[in-house]
Amino acid sequence: MKIYFDENFSPHFIRGLSHIQRAQPNHGIEVKSIKEVFGGGTPDEEWIPKIAQQHGVVVTQDLKIRRLRHQWELCSQYKLGLFFIKPPKNGWSYWAIVKRIINFWQQIQSISMRERKPFAYILSATKSKLEKLDNK
Repeated sequence: MKIYFDENFSPHFIRGLSHIQRAQPNHGIEVKSIKEVFGGGTPDEEWIPKIAQQHGVVVTQDLKIRRLRHQWELCSQYKLGLFFIKPPKNGWSYWAIVKRIINFWQQIQSISMRERKPFAYILSATKSKLEKLDNK
């Protein structure tokens, strides 16, 4: 299972989480960067089917994927799992987003491994749990 982070996350954070995840080799999860694997600025319409074909999931701060009908339908069509990270109104500090992801990392892993795709969850800056979104 591959969990991809979008370009809105620090490459240092993604690499760090990848190293931490490798300490659990039999867990079967790899952490990847969309930017490093597919190139910076790659349109969503290109990486969505490629990640879905790998049975991967995406952690993104790009909430427009949910609002743009053709992208949302593409995620559903290819059966992609998504975790939307919704920032506070004044944006994230680096450490705030790191702590938020780390606090929910086990849940993100568990959902990624067990839940049937397509799925989508949102993690807001203020709520204490992941909120499941419907696929409509």
